[in-house]
Amino acid sequence: MNKRRGERGSASLFYAVLAVAFFMVIGLVVDGGGAIKATQEADQIAAQAARQAGQQLDATSLIQGAKDVKVDPASARVAAEKYIAAAGATGTVSVSGDKIRITVQTQYHPIFLSAVGIGSLSADGSAEISSTRVTKS
Repeated sequence: MNKRRGERGSASLFYAVLAVAFFMVIGLVVDGGGAIKATQEADQIAAQAARQAGQQLDATSLIQGAKDVKVDPASARVAAEKYIAAAGATGTVSVSGDKIRITVQTQYHPIFLSAVGIGSLSADGSAEISSTRVTKS
């Protein structure tokens, strides 16, 4: 009988530890998936900003009917920055020669893991386009 009294409450402790472990696993799955989704969204924002930048053709050469038309770097930078801001993200646009590189940063705020002190997680995305010449035939 004395042995039985020493085991009192051991089942409760086991279930408490098990509940915490399940909470952590669920947190890793849900918040890990959320962080991956945030990274994918950052990549999509960067890709769409690059698309916007690539559509900014040099108006002067278009109006003059030039045979070679290229992307206007200043307009491309402004268009990409506007798109990033409209998407609610932060980022940088760098123009180097005929390449335009866009990096985007977003934040993911964990749902479950914030209970154990994990704050917002940074999610980064990037895209790069080459400013090629459009040749009219």
